[in-house]
Amino acid sequence: SGWVEVLHPDDRDRVFTAWRAAVSGHGQYDLEYRVRRRDGNYEWFKVRGRAIRDEAGQIAKWFGTAVNIDDLKRAESKLISSKRELQTLADNTPDLLTRFDRQLRHVFVNAAVEKASGFPREEVLGKTIRDLPIPSEISKLWEDATLAVFETGCRRSLEFDLPGPSGTRHYATRLVPEHGADGQVEFVLGVTHDMTDRKRFEQTLADQDKRKDEFLAMLAHELRNPLAPIRNAVEVLRLIGADEPMAASTIDII
Repeated sequence: SGWVEVLHPDDRDRVFTAWRAAVSGHGQYDLEYRVRRRDGNYEWFKVRGRAIRDEAGQIAKWFGTAVNIDDLKRAESKLISSKRELQTLADNTPDLLTRFDRQLRHVFVNAAVEKASGFPREEVLGKTIRDLPIPSEISKLWEDATLAVFETGCRRSLEFDLPGPSGTRHYATRLVPEHGADGQVEFVLGVTHDMTDRKRFEQTLADQDKRKDEFLAMLAHELRNPLAPIRNAVEVLRLIGADEPMAASTIDII
């Protein structure tokens, strides 16, 4: 009864189920659960037990260990919380975030990748770009650039057009090395920005600039026609003088 009282209420059913199975069956017990301390707080323990049977096959005693893993559990909880926060942050950025291991497999993608590609996250993780239905020339572009980052530890940039659910989009990517404890490149992070709207805006500006040049060229050509007789008339006035009879008709031309 004392053992029952120190178990965390949320763990009791799970512990009892495992204990009964061990007693009635294989005689092995391996669980993690919370135990109440003297001050009322709970700490996590990893408990392993093995039944020792007598000659009749009945359980005579148990041999086992109980290891305090509370610090480890707290660290895991913080890590999970940090990962959740990072995932939330990553999923709320418009940029496409991808992480690759040394086998060029996707080990992380954010929500923007799913939206842009139309592939569920579960279908992307663990696969290389070549495993996905992406044009071969795009796959090769990514593979070559990613391998170069792993080999040199230097960043790489690339641009490409990719068909998607919303039509063909233009993307610009920066591939960044992520170094491990040994100093080697452990992962490569890809940060991809959708440049489609910017490219369209730049093309619009280029088209407007071209039309402006065409208009100015046409305007200059059209202005030459009236300017030529005006210039000639001025030259005539200079030669004959403003008091001559011919000057009146020349002024009318101007």
